[in-house]
Amino acid sequence: MNKWLKRLSNWFLQIENEVMVPFVLVGILVIGSFSMISYYNGYTMQKNSELELADTLFENVNRDLHFLEKRLPEEEIAEKYRNFERGRIRILNRDGEEITVGSRWKNTSVLAVSEGENPFGWRLEYRINERIFGNRILEQQSYLVVGAIADSHLPGKHFHFPQYHAPHPPDEPYL
Repeated sequence: MNKWLKRLSNWFLQIENEVMVPFVLVGILVIGSFSMISYYNGYTMQKNSELELADTLFENVNRDLHFLEKRLPEEEIAEKYRNFERGRIRILNRDGEEITVGSRWKNTSVLAVSEGENPFGWRLEYRINERIFGNRILEQQSYLVVGAIADSHLPGKHFHFPQYHAPHPPDEPYL
C-alpha cells in the first residue's frame, strides 16, 4: 500500500503535473459553470415557450366556451370536452370534478391555470410531465456542452506568445 501511495505522490509532484492539474481543474470549473448557465437558460426559454402555448390554448378554449354558451347547455358542452385531446389542458368544472377523461394526467404537474375567464366557471389547467420536460432540456443542452468541450480542444485555439528571432537588425538585408 505504501508503495502505491509513494508512486502516486511522486507522479503528482512532477513539475508537469503540478502545472497541468490546476489548468485541468479550471477547465472543468469553466465547463461546469457553462453547463449550469446553459441549462438554466434553456429551462427558462422552454418554460416561457410552454407558458405562451398555454395562454394561446386557454384563449382558444375560453373563446369556444363563450361561443357555445348561448347555443348549448353546459352538460352538452362538457360532453364535447370529455375527450378533449388538444394540448395538455385538463378541464375541471366549478365543483372541482374533472371534465376531461383519462389517465394521461398521472405524473404531471400544473404549469399554468386559467380560472374565471369562461362563463361556466371552469378551471383550465395546463399540465406538463416534469421528467420529460427536464429530459428534453438536457438533450438540447448536451449538444452545446459537447460543442464547447470540442471547441476548447481544437488545435490552434490556445493563445501562444509569438517568438521573434532577430538575427539581424531590421534595416539591413539578411546575408
